[in-house]
Amino acid sequence: MIRARCEAVLFDLDGTLIDSAPDLAGAANDLRGQRGLPALQFDELRPMVGAGARGMVAAAFGVKPGDPDFEALRDAFLARYAERLLDQTQIFESMHPVLQRLESAAVRWGIVTNKAARFTEPIVQGLALRARVAALVSGDTTPHFKPHPAPMLHAAGLLALPTKDCVYLGDDLRDIQAARSAGISTISCRCRIRKRRFCSRLRESRSSRTPCGDAFSSRTFPPTSSSAGATCPRANSSESLRGARVAACCST
Repeated sequence: MIRARCEAVLFDLDGTLIDSAPDLAGAANDLRGQRGLPALQFDELRPMVGAGARGMVAAAFGVKPGDPDFEALRDAFLARYAERLLDQTQIFESMHPVLQRLESAAVRWGIVTNKAARFTEPIVQGLALRARVAALVSGDTTPHFKPHPAPMLHAAGLLALPTKDCVYLGDDLRDIQAARSAGISTISCRCRIRKRRFCSRLRESRSSRTPCGDAFSSRTFPPTSSSAGATCPRANSSESLRGARVAACCST
């Protein structure tokens, strides 16, 4: 098997690098309250964090893209969210040592998110990450969103690296699809409530069927053309496991 070095690690933002769930869920419940609806339990909203505004609106109101009320609810949700971007949002505790280890090993890291720059920039700045991140690609940096590969390709270009030398971590199927389409190896992280459907669709997307498993060792990763290019979220996934997987990138 041809193996590629990991010269840079790219992260999804919400639900992968940062825990923005309290503010996203809070914005959704604020919107429900404005419409005379009771607040939903946090656990009902948290699994949809990685799916962005569309996921939060779907979870809070049962409305999806294409429905008559979707755009108005999405815009109202984003307006409320903009007012509370950093009220409770923080970097996942397990990711602090991961970033430190990557930096100490001179492995650059970046962020590729579908979140618009008007949200991404103040969050990254407010969490003291702006001076540390080597590449920041927001949802409106390129003409396309994930699962289109354009944001991934743009990030690799900013890093002046071939995509085979990058690894991407994400918690949504769109993340895995975008990275694989760009030729970037992937690690899926965080077990979500929709894990069974996520795993099934992940396996179906593979060129051959190989059991899900950790697809890396030391500082090398298999290319995405390999059937083992992504790992599957599991019921016992945790922030610590996520951190351990990323830290393997800079092991020697």
